[in-house]
Amino acid sequence: MDQIKDGANATGDVVAGPTSVDGDRTVATVTAANPLDQTADYTVLVTFRDGGGNFLDTVLVTVDGVPAGASKSGTARSNRTLDGATTAEITRALRH
Repeated sequence: MDQIKDGANATGDVVAGPTSVDGDRTVATVTAANPLDQTADYTVLVTFRDGGGNFLDTVLVTVDGVPAGASKSGTARSNRTLDGATTAEITRALRH
């Protein structure tokens, strides 16, 4: 994420939905709401945590071509199998 040029902090523009299991991975829908008057791309760092708030995994999600004044979603998919109840949180998001 540090190599993205001219990226603006957009953590407030992005939300993670509840987690579910897809095969042997945990997934969550990530939705970016673009407040600008032009199309934007989002790069989002999503962290999966257990019920106690402990770190389990982190993934990078891109949501490309979010139209001006609209929302678009992508899927965060864990890198490995996660056991038990999990949550997904937006750790960092850049709009570019």
